Amino acid sequence: MGKFDAKELLENALNDTQIDLGPLVAATALWAAPEVHKYLVSQNGSGAWRPNVRRARSGEKRRTEVNEILLDDNTLANTYLKAAIGVPKSKLVGFETCHIWPSTCYDPLDHTTIANLVLIPRALASLSDHSDSISAILKYRAFELYGWHPKNESAPERPEKYPNNWRQPFNYTERVQKSVKMRSWQ
Repeated sequence: MGKFDAKELLENALNDTQIDLGPLVAATALWAAPEVHKYLVSQNGSGAWRPNVRRARSGEKRRTEVNEILLDDNTLANTYLKAAIGVPKSKLVGFETCHIWPSTCYDPLDHTTIANLVLIPRALASLSDHSDSISAILKYRAFELYGWHPKNESAPERPEKYPNNWRQPFNYTERVQKSVKMRSWQ
């Protein structure tokens, strides 16, 4: 019996059935206002809600510090993105915070960069990690909204099957402005 690669099977099945999940992701993904990213860049140069945080690797204990870098699972990225959106956590049901660029969750500058985070319905969230076509559209959408990409990556190109039905980012409301200006992690 041969090897079964889920990512390969998914991409092949989507092509064979001519199903494009991009518009589904576009219609349901939740984005912070570009002004949040601009403000954070003006404050710390990176756009991170809290610099010096990264995801803990296997064997590392979260909520500990290593060389002045706090180790997280996805809790802080999730908390900060929801604050940047300005909707109470109780009103965001069934969403996962996803990092747009692979492996950036392990980068202390990019783990909490708002331009690198999106809320996607839980049922679709793993597509951000396991579908090349979804990853490509998310990268381009983040670049389109925020003008951002990781320093060690080239700016993404617009994918051929780029959806045109993206939800608009949340507004930069007084609540969001207050959250971003008063952000605290003590």
